[in-house]
Order: sequence, then structure tokens, then C-alpha cells
Amino acid sequence: MKHPGETHFYATKDGNLFIDASEQELIKLERVPGLAGISEAKDKKAFLTEVLSGESADHWAQALREQDIAAVRSVGIAELRERYTRPADGKVGIDLGSYAFSSYRDHPSGHAVTIIDHYSIRPSRAQIIAQTPTERLGRSTTEIVAGLGYTDEQIATMLNDKVIGTGWGKEYLPS
Repeated sequence: MKHPGETHFYATKDGNLFIDASEQELIKLERVPGLAGISEAKDKKAFLTEVLSGESADHWAQALREQDIAAVRSVGIAELRERYTRPADGKVGIDLGSYAFSSYRDHPSGHAVTIIDHYSIRPSRAQIIAQTPTERLGRSTTEIVAGLGYTDEQIATMLNDKVIGTGWGKEYLPS
């Protein structure tokens, strides 16, 4: 399927801008200060590429939205993570927009971990449930091995010989 109209990313003076405009919205684009003449341009994408490079992404996003054209400054995942991270609270951050991150200072891995919340698909008739970390790796090892019939002495020997473990190995995760 072909992109409708001028639905593209464009380079601006200070970053990238995403515009979602159909051919039917050319009249609106004409009303944006600096974009007069786009209707007559043979190559509309080339026209926009040249004109948009002269101002900031925020400038163009505001000017386009004032004419009811969908436009947004594009940002990277690092900026999104910085902007939309909150302490893990067992809920998904759907109130934060398209992205939300949960930060676990006491993650079972033994490290501070920030993960993206699970809600990329928003069902209309179902609840979105936050995924919580599983228990610490190895936390149940001794109970499981005891349940298999091994004695406390045998379990201690297996732990000492590193046949089984009760946590992450020293080299398993980067520090």
C-alpha cells in the first residue's frame, strides 16, 4: 500500500518531524505560513523537505497542528524513557500516552531495571494487566530440590559444588 499524501518523516533544523497529511489536506497545507505553493509543486515531498529544513521541528509541528494537520517532533527511545519513566506500581501507564516505563529499583535480578510497560495493543473489551517481575532466580531452588526427595545435607553439597544455585551467577548479568 502506498503512503497517502505527505505521510513521511522530514528533517528540520533541529531534528525530525513526522507529518501525516492526505492529498485532500493540501488546502490546509497551503494555509501554513511558509508552505504556500505546495499545491502547485510537482514533487511535494521535495518541496516539504526543502522548506521544513529551515525551521525547528517544534515550530513546524505547532504551525501544522494549528491547521489541523497531524504533526509531531520525532524523539528517540532514550528521551521517551527519560520522560515517561515512573516507579513500578503494578499498573500499566496508559495515562502517559503511547509509551510508559516502569522502573524497578529492587528487581529480582539484583539490579535496577527499567522496562517498557505492556500495552502496545489496547483492547476495547479487555483489561490490560501489568506484568510483574518473577521471583528472584534461584529463590525456590532448595524447596524444589527438597520436594524431589533430596535431604538438606545433599542440597548443601549440591550448592557447595555449584550443581544448583540460589541466585544469578557472577557472570550471568553485566554489572
